Amino acid sequence: MKSEETRDDEVFVPSLQEITTLNGEKVQVPKLNWKKEILIARSFTNIFKSLPQLKKVDWEKGITVSQVLESLPDVVEQAPDEITKIVSVILDKEPQWVEENLDFESIASLIIPFFSGYLQKLSKLAAKVQASS
Repeated sequence: MKSEETRDDEVFVPSLQEITTLNGEKVQVPKLNWKKEILIARSFTNIFKSLPQLKKVDWEKGITVSQVLESLPDVVEQAPDEITKIVSVILDKEPQWVEENLDFESIASLIIPFFSGYLQKLSKLAAKVQASS
C-alpha cells in the first residue's frame, strides 16, 4: 500500500532525485512548481500534436508505461527541441547546457517519469470529467 504522500505516477515510475552528467557531475532534480508544470505541459502538447499514435490511447483506461516507452523513439525523432526544452525546464539549465552535458539515457531517465506522470494525470482528469458529465 502506498503512502498518502506518494503520487500515483511515482508508484509506477519513480522520479529521479539527481542525474549524472557526461562529465560525472551530479545534478539535483528540483521539484516542479506550477509555472514549470505549465511550460512542460505546453511542450508535451506540442509533442502530442506531432504523434498520431497517441490518438489510439484509450484515455478512460489511461496510458501505460509500455505505451510511453513505445512512443519514445517517435518523440525523440519528431520533437528533440521540445524534449530539450522540457529537460531545460526540469533542471533549471539552459538548453545548450542540456545538449552539451547530457546524453539520451540521462534525458530519457528524466522525461519518462514526467511524460508518464503527465499522461496519467490527464487520463485521471479526463475520467473525472467524464464521470461528472
